[in-house]
Amino acid sequence: DALGPLSAPVRTSEQTVVHAPRELNLNEQELQILNLIETAPTAIDHVLGQTTLDSPRVLATLTVLEMKRLIRRQPGGFVERTGR
Repeated sequence: DALGPLSAPVRTSEQTVVHAPRELNLNEQELQILNLIETAPTAIDHVLGQTTLDSPRVLATLTVLEMKRLIRRQPGGFVERTGR
């Protein structure tokens, strides 16, 4: 967190795109969901439609990402990524 966002996204050895150092601590499911969310508001329905995970699991993962301050919820069923 102290390092802030990276100047450019990097790929890990697993070919996952990482935008901030704190994303390195996420599990595969959290990264999968996070990478579906943009810095502009993204509809939760869009996120649900882009993954094969069931709705309760996606919604729980969104809550975890919000608690980790990687996303924030917006009115109208939208989420957005924080501080890339």
